[in-house]
Amino acid sequence: MHFLIKDDVFALQKIIEIKRNSTKMEDAVMRLNFPNQSRSFDDSKSRVCFWGYDKTIEVSFYVETDALKKLCPKLSEAEAGYLQAFDSKRKKIEKVASNIYENNKQGAFSYIISAKDFNVL
Repeated sequence: MHFLIKDDVFALQKIIEIKRNSTKMEDAVMRLNFPNQSRSFDDSKSRVCFWGYDKTIEVSFYVETDALKKLCPKLSEAEAGYLQAFDSKRKKIEKVASNIYENNKQGAFSYIISAKDFNVL
């Protein structure tokens, strides 16, 4: 027969407390992913649109053309040039989008990404 001594009980309580807190933290973290590689150019608003997903929630992102010009200064200023610039910097753009989404406290599902979001000004 095994009896728990006072230190064992304290250690078990700490383990349970840590486990509870880590589970709450994991549930609270927003995990954004980008399984859809589609993107489109909105000429009327001069931006490229793409989508991320937080579980089943679709989140829209719009990258302004000024941001793409800063990321790829030699791009052709036409739809194809903006889409090519987006494609060449997709990983960086997705990282910025994730940071913007995770730092948002209002729970919006649409974000505009500007040049300042890349710290390139």
